[in-house]
Amino acid sequence: MKIIKNRHFKVFYFIFFSAFLFSVNILSTEDALSLYKAGEKAKYERNYSRAIEKFRASLEKNPNYSLPMISLAECFFKTNEYDEALKYVKLAEKYDKSNINLYSLEGRIQIGLGNLDMARQAFSRVLTVQPNNLEARYGMAELDIAVGERRAAAKRYIETLKLSPDNQRALLALALIYENLGDKKISQNYLELALKYHSNDPDVHLTAGKYFLMMGNLKSAKIHLETAVSLAPYSLSAKLLLSQVYIIDKEYENAEKQINTVIKIDRRNKLAWYLQGIVNKEKGNIEKAFNSFFTELNFSPEDEASRISLENLVLAKTKTNDPVRKRLSFYHYKRGKMFEAQNYLDTAKEEYRRSLMLNPESKENRLAYAGIFKSYGYPIKYLNELKVIKKLKLSDAAILDEIEIYSGINENSVSYKWGVNQYSLNRDKYSFCLFIVPSEESGNGYIHPFFTKDYLDYFRSYLLEYSNININYYGTVDSFESAFRSARKRKVDFFIILQYDESERSFFTDTSVYITRTGSKLGYFKEYRTGNDRIRDAVVSLTNKIYEFMPLKGKLIKREFNDGLIDLGRINGVKKNDELLIIKNSRLSFDTEKIGFLYREDDILGTFKITGTDETVSEGTIKTKGFFDLINPGDEVIYKQEKKKTPKERKAKSKNLLQRIFKL
Repeated sequence: MKIIKNRHFKVFYFIFFSAFLFSVNILSTEDALSLYKAGEKAKYERNYSRAIEKFRASLEKNPNYSLPMISLAECFFKTNEYDEALKYVKLAEKYDKSNINLYSLEGRIQIGLGNLDMARQAFSRVLTVQPNNLEARYGMAELDIAVGERRAAAKRYIETLKLSPDNQRALLALALIYENLGDKKISQNYLELALKYHSNDPDVHLTAGKYFLMMGNLKSAKIHLETAVSLAPYSLSAKLLLSQVYIIDKEYENAEKQINTVIKIDRRNKLAWYLQGIVNKEKGNIEKAFNSFFTELNFSPEDEASRISLENLVLAKTKTNDPVRKRLSFYHYKRGKMFEAQNYLDTAKEEYRRSLMLNPESKENRLAYAGIFKSYGYPIKYLNELKVIKKLKLSDAAILDEIEIYSGINENSVSYKWGVNQYSLNRDKYSFCLFIVPSEESGNGYIHPFFTKDYLDYFRSYLLEYSNININYYGTVDSFESAFRSARKRKVDFFIILQYDESERSFFTDTSVYITRTGSKLGYFKEYRTGNDRIRDAVVSLTNKIYEFMPLKGKLIKREFNDGLIDLGRINGVKKNDELLIIKNSRLSFDTEKIGFLYREDDILGTFKITGTDETVSEGTIKTKGFFDLINPGDEVIYKQEKKKTPKERKAKSKNLLQRIFKL
């Protein structure tokens, strides 16, 4: 009997335990489903950060649930987190093998990652089974854009319209493509068709608002964006773009209202905090602007553009001993130390230099900056920086000892021998105007829509690092003609027109250098960077290209019989045994066809052969050209000229166009 009872008990226990597990699993599935639905709602409202939280939570409840996997892939794709997007679409493919549209999604993600061959394979896999699959057709068009074939992409979208004449996505994509191609009439025709067929769709009005904003038609942009917000009060994109229009129109209260609504919904929205900083700056609420920018940087510390905007504001509005300056300066000081420890001396120098701009009276910053020149092998520059610390009354015993040691080293230098302070010489500089013509995409883009002037100021600060460059004027212009006119009015030697394009993960900038006398273009330079510090790295490289492009010119500053001293040294690339031409003072003029100088043969007075170099000066032997010795201090020295090559100008870029189409 006991055995029978035990058997009954075991059967009962097994049934009870199984039922319990089943009920727990049902509850778990229900929780996963409700979380998934909440995520879908947030995704529909384009609150992707909240959607991602919900979808992740759903997968925690049920790790085998494919729907949140797919939605996570879509959300990460929309936020340009392509690595994460690929991870989840691959996971979804394992659990939902019959869903062929996953391969279209994977293809779009592969485009974002730059894996174009893999993207093509994914789309082809779909189109082999379903030749009219719209998602795959869209993907192939996006692939065309990624390789610069915008007209081929347009052809694919037009073919889609034959299948579906009122297809919203195809119409909007065609509007964007033709606008990017410069055919505004065709672009507007497709936009009007989209508005005709989908007049109650907030996304269509949002796209129209973007379009008119980029065309400079603020009135139409405002109408469509206000319509988009009224149709979709949850649309953060529409609210933020509308706030940009309000800022341009100086309707700061309206802009603030839209921005605060976004922050209330998505506190981590970095564009909202950035725009709030811009609004507060324009209203003169400088402390509030600081707080807005700092909040944005807390959420996104790698956001260079916001940091540059904040630093420029701090430099303009605070005194040198302001605590905000010290806080921002310390950030660059720490980074400089990190780069120096890894032996990236050039990068460390740039960080220390930015740190000193913000806090010029910092002993630690200046010591670190000075130490870079010591590592470079420029002891006199190192000594000069130590003397600045002493002048600021920040020196200690160790610094005074260093000054004494390096003063002794200085006594063996060329400059000491000739009795000159090589870092206080009055050198000739090339005079420039620096202009920026905001491109349609960078001027009104989504990443940092009011960054143009801050970028211009940042670029200028790096150009001024070079001792032979002086920026007489800088500002924004609307065309080459106005830049040329402004440069001629100011009688500068050259002018530069600067542009940039920005996406979530990349930064492109280019410059054209013109001679003011005729407006002829002498050079073109470009930089494309990805990853962290892309703005700084692009600017450092580009300004260095401009410096190296300019012809090297110096002066004879002292002469003793057949020996002389010129104001060019190792920093300028001068080496022992180099031979330079000596040109009569004021007889050099600029070539108007290529970078370089024009002079008559009669103006060549002789040659200067380098016998010893210092950091910024060199001594050498003077050899006269003719019987009469006409060479005097003040005469100019140049190298024999060689033609310099510059890169070809950029073709129209498709990168930002692709990002805009991804957002449709």
